[in-house]
Amino acid sequence: MQEAPLAVQCSDASRRYLGRRPRFKRIVIIVAGLVLACAVVTGVFVFGVGRSTPNGASGPKSTAGVSLADKASIVRLMILAELGDVQSQSDLGDAYYRGEGVPKGAAQAVVWYRKAAVKGSPGGQNGLGNAYYYGQGVPRSAVQAIRWYRQAAEQGFARAQINLGVAYYYGQGVPRSAVQAIRWYRKAADQGYASAQFALGAAYFNGEGVPKDVNEAVVWLRKAAEQGYAVAQCDLGFAYSNGEGVPKDAGQAVGWYRKAAEQGYALAQYDLGAAYSNGEGVPKDSAQAVAWVRKAAEQGDPTAQLALGTAYYNGGGVPKDAVQAVAWFRQAAEQGEVDAEKWLGDAYYNGDGAPKDVPQAVSWYRKAAEQGNSDASAALTRIDAASEKFKNVSTEELLDEKRGANESLRIDEAFLSASSFAGRARIYCRYVFIATPIGTRTLDVLETQYTRIMESEPHTREEEMERQRTLAAWRWMMVGAYKNVEICQSPMANVVPTDEAMRQHSDKTRTLLASIDQELALRKH
Repeated sequence: MQEAPLAVQCSDASRRYLGRRPRFKRIVIIVAGLVLACAVVTGVFVFGVGRSTPNGASGPKSTAGVSLADKASIVRLMILAELGDVQSQSDLGDAYYRGEGVPKGAAQAVVWYRKAAVKGSPGGQNGLGNAYYYGQGVPRSAVQAIRWYRQAAEQGFARAQINLGVAYYYGQGVPRSAVQAIRWYRKAADQGYASAQFALGAAYFNGEGVPKDVNEAVVWLRKAAEQGYAVAQCDLGFAYSNGEGVPKDAGQAVGWYRKAAEQGYALAQYDLGAAYSNGEGVPKDSAQAVAWVRKAAEQGDPTAQLALGTAYYNGGGVPKDAVQAVAWFRQAAEQGEVDAEKWLGDAYYNGDGAPKDVPQAVSWYRKAAEQGNSDASAALTRIDAASEKFKNVSTEELLDEKRGANESLRIDEAFLSASSFAGRARIYCRYVFIATPIGTRTLDVLETQYTRIMESEPHTREEEMERQRTLAAWRWMMVGAYKNVEICQSPMANVVPTDEAMRQHSDKTRTLLASIDQELALRKH
C-alpha cells in the first residue's frame, strides 16, 4: 500500500482525509432531515404545541398547564380533551404520538390531532400534517400533509411554516420552489426558530431562492448558533475557518466546532479533530485529534472513518496497526467513501492488514474507479496489463518457466489478477501447468477461486460464455491438483487431461467432478 496521508499531520494535499469538507451546498438538505426526522424520532420541532423553544430546548408549557411526564396531569389532560378543550386535544395527540404517560399509538394520536385540527388548532393541524406526511396512523399523502401544514402555517405556527418550506424545497405535495421555501423559512426564522434560521442561512450561502450573500448567511447562522443549534454552530465554525462572511479566525472556528462537538454532532467532532491535527486555533495534539475523529467515526461518519483508518495505518496518534486501519477503511468504503474503497483495494492487493486477495482488490478498485478515482483506475489498468504480458508468450516458454519456478504448482499472480472473464480466458489459452508435488494449499486456492467464479454475475452474453469456459478450465485444474498430473490446455481454453490422467482418476476425483457437474446443471436451470 502506498504511503497514506497522516490522519494527525495533514498537509494541504491531504486535507481531504482530515481537513474540511465542502458543506453549504447540502446545508438545506441537513435542515430538512433534522426538521422532518425529529417528527419521527422525538417530535421536538414539529409535534407539540408550545412545547419547545426555537432551538428545541424546554420551553413554555401548553395552555392546558400540564406536564406530560406527570401521571396525574395526563389524567387531567384526558378529561379536558374529552370535554372539548382544543389545546388539551392537541397535547393529548402529542402524548400518544410519543408514548408519554400513555401507550404509544399513532392511530390514537391522529384521533386527537384531528379533533383539534378541525377546530382550528395549529398544533393539531401540524400534527395531523405530519401523520399524513409519514403515513403514521393514516395512509401516507403529501397532498393531505400540505393541506394541514398550510392551515397551521397561515396562523403563524412556526413549526408548520418550517415543514411547509421543506415541502416546497423538495417539491413534495407542491410544485418545487426555492423562493416559496425561503418565504416560509423566513416567517419561522423571524419568530426565532433556530432550524429555520439555519435553513435561511444555508439559502444565502447557496443563492437558492435569494441572491447569494455570505455576509447575510452568517447573520442567520449566528442567530441559530447562539441558541445552541449544533449544525449552525459547526457551520459558523467553518465560516470562521475559511473567512467566509467573517474575518478568518481559527480560534473562533475551534470555539464553535467545540460547542457543536460537545453536543455529539459528528461533523463538528471531525472538524475539531482536524483542527488539533493541523494546529489551527489550538496547539497540535495528535492524541486529541484522534480522540475527536474517533467520536465521529463511531457515529458512522465515513470521512472520519477514513481518517481514523489512515491514522492507524501510519501510526499517527495511535499505535500503527494495519488490521485496525483496514477495519475502518471497510466501514467507510461500505458507505461509498471513494478513497476508502481505493485504500481497501490496496490492502487486499498487497496483503497489508487483510489476506492477499486480488479478486477482492479488483472489486474495490472497480467501485472506486466508477466514482472517478484515478488511482483505482490506474491500478486496474496495471492488473490487466499483468495478464496481457502472457498473451504472446509461447507454450514452451511458459512450461520452462513453470518447471523452474517451484516444486509445487504455483498460480501466477497475473492469472488470478485478471479483472475480467476475458482476461482470465486469454491466460488459460497460453498456460501449461506442471503439477509436481502439489500441496493442500494449492488445492484450497483452486477450489476457492472456482467458487468465486461460480458466484459471479456476468452482465453480458459474452461474459457468460467466458465464465463457462473459465469453469471448464478450473474443473480440470482441480483434477490435476488431486492427481499430480500434467494438465494441458487447448487453444480454445478448454482444459483436457492427458489419457494417462483419465485412466488414473481416483474415486475422490470422480466424486469432485460429479459434484461440479451437478452444480453446473442446477445453475443452468
